[in-house]
Amino acid sequence: MKFLINLFATLCFFLLLMIFQERPIFNFWGINLNFLLLASMAQILIKKNFWLRLLIIFLASLVAFFWWPFWRLEIFLTLFVVGLAYFLKKFLTGHLFLDFLIFVFLGSILFYFLSFIFFPKPFSAPLFLKEIISQLILAVPIYGIIKIL
Repeated sequence: MKFLINLFATLCFFLLLMIFQERPIFNFWGINLNFLLLASMAQILIKKNFWLRLLIIFLASLVAFFWWPFWRLEIFLTLFVVGLAYFLKKFLTGHLFLDFLIFVFLGSILFYFLSFIFFPKPFSAPLFLKEIISQLILAVPIYGIIKIL
């Protein structure tokens, strides 16, 4: 029963983050943050049982895939970055919080680099830096929430 409650709570949390992602509720400096990327990285890096966490992320992504079809490529990029983070986490410090912040930084850079390749648009360095800084700021409460769930 505890497994089902954990699964349901995590899926609800992911859906809430996707709603925040869609609506500009939490804009920092005019940037709508990538909540799904942060929560997915936190799930994979913080929690144990990789396959269960991957299933939860996959289910949440599947809901987003059909609920918000214009995010399809972003969802695939998020899953790619998160999977890469899992396989590279053994090469970092071993401290969960520090590793999470490092992967938020590197994962955000990789995510936006890949999205610029697939969605060519003008690059703005100040906007990019603001996005990375705001992702790092938001990473702290996301880390705490995922740790509790």
